[in-house]
Amino acid sequence: MKPKFKKRTEKLAEQMVREAKKAPALRRLQSVLLACNGLTAEQISIVTGLTANYIRQVWMKCRREGIESLAGEKRGRSRGRAHMTLGEEKVFLERFKNEAESGELVTIKKIQFLHSEKLGKKLNLTVTWRLLKRHDWRKIVPRPKHPKHDPEKMKRFKEAVFPPGFDPYEN
Repeated sequence: MKPKFKKRTEKLAEQMVREAKKAPALRRLQSVLLACNGLTAEQISIVTGLTANYIRQVWMKCRREGIESLAGEKRGRSRGRAHMTLGEEKVFLERFKNEAESGELVTIKKIQFLHSEKLGKKLNLTVTWRLLKRHDWRKIVPRPKHPKHDPEKMKRFKEAVFPPGFDPYEN
């Protein structure tokens, strides 16, 4: 099956093939250019190394959005679904760094609240933890005591094991 393209598409494809800087874009443009010259998707797949189905998808995209859409197509994202750029994150955290250096207590809850407020949506706590990890922040303050610490239980245990007046260090 031979696709039908507008007449100006072949001229644009030739020009864009000469200017293509990346191999994937070049292959997409070649698939359109070769189709304009009468080759089928199966024949083009041998030349370009693309599958026949993908070539047909490229043709469809070219007809819908124009040949210019094939040259600049970018795959993936460098930082997934990042909410802010690294620079914006650094500026956001600078405030907390200054607070911590001046002796104030900076907690994850406070950072998360302001992070959510800045983005205008509720964020999971792990999103904020990952933000802190990206910028080499870490928890540096130890707990003052164990969460299950109970002085009364400790006293009763000592009395049960060592009766009053017993000194374990006496010979």
